[in-house]
Amino acid sequence: MKYPNSIVCSLALLFSLWTYSPAKADIGQTFDLKAKREMQLKTAQNDSLFPNNIFTTDSVIFNSYDETINRIEEGEKLLENRLTALVMACGLALLLLGLCVYTLYVLNSRINEISGEDKSLQKTISEIFTSILFLSLPSKQVIEKTRGIHFIIFICLIGMLVSMIGYLAKLAGL
Repeated sequence: MKYPNSIVCSLALLFSLWTYSPAKADIGQTFDLKAKREMQLKTAQNDSLFPNNIFTTDSVIFNSYDETINRIEEGEKLLENRLTALVMACGLALLLLGLCVYTLYVLNSRINEISGEDKSLQKTISEIFTSILFLSLPSKQVIEKTRGIHFIIFICLIGMLVSMIGYLAKLAGL
């Protein structure tokens, strides 16, 4: 294994994203105090000395509190959905990577069995990719004529890569 530190860092990053949570409020205690205050206001409202504008102001405060709690809950649900999507995407990518490695392993063993040689998996993979590359490369004349187009496609591919990384970072909330 060449890069064990990068794997550990990646796993630590995924764990930190999974456990990240927006601001937490002491909702239980505040809710109890709000209920107590509402009860006091209702009993005091019956008293003739109690000014009515205080009750109106407190009701606006209570409504504001309820809206804040709803926004925090919606933010937590949104973050949870984003993290779930990120974990599912990473799991799917790892599953596809595992299937590809297994397929290449089986292909290598079948090639060794048919040819009677004992090639390593790395050598078989390099031969497969080299043959695919040579099959898909255009002729030298076409390369000479379309040199500028290849550069534009390369720049567009880099832009797409940056865009995808930005989208994933946005999903992760970074």
